[in-house]
Amino acid sequence: MKKALLITPAIIFGLAACGGGSSSGGQDTSNPPPQTQTPTPTPTPTPTPTPSPNSAAKFSGDLAGEVSLNDTSLTGLVVVSDVDPGEAGLNTSATAQYGNFSITEQGGWTYNLNPAHEKFTAWTSESDRAVESITLESVDGTTTKLVITIKGVDKADNQRPDELIFLNEDKLTQAKTLLEANKTEYVDAYQALMTLADKELDKAVDPVTNKTLIPASGDIHDYYSIGPYYWPNPDTDDGLPWVYRDGEYNRDTSNGPTADYKRRRDMLNALEILNLAFYFSEDMVYLEKAKEIVKTWFVDEATKMNPNVNHGSAVPGKSDGSGFGILQWNSIGHVMTSVQLIEKNNLWTDSDSQTMQQWFADYYTWLTTSELGIFESTRSNNHGTNYDHQALGLQIYLGKIADAEAQIDVTKTRIDSQVAADGSLPEELKRSKSVNYTVNNLWALTRIVDLGRRHTNNDLWAYTGKDGVSVKKVFDFVVPYFNNPDAWSWKQITGGGVEPSLQDLALPMFSKAELMLGEDILPDSLDGSDKFTAIEILTYAP
Repeated sequence: MKKALLITPAIIFGLAACGGGSSSGGQDTSNPPPQTQTPTPTPTPTPTPTPSPNSAAKFSGDLAGEVSLNDTSLTGLVVVSDVDPGEAGLNTSATAQYGNFSITEQGGWTYNLNPAHEKFTAWTSESDRAVESITLESVDGTTTKLVITIKGVDKADNQRPDELIFLNEDKLTQAKTLLEANKTEYVDAYQALMTLADKELDKAVDPVTNKTLIPASGDIHDYYSIGPYYWPNPDTDDGLPWVYRDGEYNRDTSNGPTADYKRRRDMLNALEILNLAFYFSEDMVYLEKAKEIVKTWFVDEATKMNPNVNHGSAVPGKSDGSGFGILQWNSIGHVMTSVQLIEKNNLWTDSDSQTMQQWFADYYTWLTTSELGIFESTRSNNHGTNYDHQALGLQIYLGKIADAEAQIDVTKTRIDSQVAADGSLPEELKRSKSVNYTVNNLWALTRIVDLGRRHTNNDLWAYTGKDGVSVKKVFDFVVPYFNNPDAWSWKQITGGGVEPSLQDLALPMFSKAELMLGEDILPDSLDGSDKFTAIEILTYAP
């Protein structure tokens, strides 16, 4: 008989305590019952932003203009608008076909036509037309066109003179005649000239890129000089700012190779000598040397001077350049004479000729539109008069005859404002070298008379302004002092004082003016031609 199993609460408790987990008496765990799990959600991928399309830049402002073979310069402003950040600007690499073009990132642009470009060789009238289409590109690559219409001019109005501008060929021909007749004065002058010219043949060309002092622009091609009357400041440890001493020439800065003052002066003197040596000898070796100098200074990319004087007459510690530096180029006519002789003798390549003409056009634009050029044009002393002479010569060379005649009218206003009723030049008399500066101003006036008479229909000599002032009256003011120098009461710190300066500087200039203009300036008892240099004897033959 089987015994019944009595299930007690204790047994039930013990089974519960075992958890049914043992293999001897608990639940089988080899195949556990399925567990219900909450599924892990699949992450939603973050969408890659679709780039918004680049918004094309929009252009406005000066996108069209007009120039002519007489009026070659144009400026404007292009405005770029763009909703994309940082893209409202312009690339600055745009170029032109018929001239020079530059544009800033902000859109200010300048165009200078090259009137000597071969495109215009056959143009004869104002009905001739061409179009300069310049591609402008914004920062984001959007492009547009700047269209400049180029107009011709009647050839008679834009004809560059065939005759030499700064030398009177009638005078040179007369000197040649006297030389061929073995006139001693002219033979001696010719031999002295050729000695000077032969020395120039042996000299290496010394361009602006040879200087060791670099202007504030950082561009070695920029002409750089220090004001000739400025000196280190004795009252400061570093000598800055330099101080002005009127009439006291600083030879350390003006005559050394570190800046360009001396090399510019030497270059211009060399061209004057070589031009005349070629003219009188007809030996091409002298013109070839002149061509080498001109090419090195103004044509060859590696060595040429930029067409500006932004850093002329700088003052250490005070200014990076001033308008007074323009006066240092008042003999730029020697360069133009060389170029005219080179052209007449077919020594240019077309490329070199165009580059040279563009340089003159660009320099003229700078002279007449830049801040420094405008400043110099407003000076009320010899600086202003020499500015007129320089601008006038360039206008004649570039065929801007209407502008040249207008420039002479500007000089008439200078006579009104600079010349006192007695014929004196008060702005020059108050200087420390009163004779020098009176002569300087009067010589500039004389050369303006000469250029105007030979190349325009505007005769400055014939002008009489308020209070009867004129060029002739300035001469008349000075003449009595040649015989009475003690009466000249104004300061003259160089040249040995007043009397030697009147005799050695003023009197020879008056004699040159008589010969240049064919006018009676001096009484018969006065003559300064015995002080003429060889160059002056050959240039101003009677």
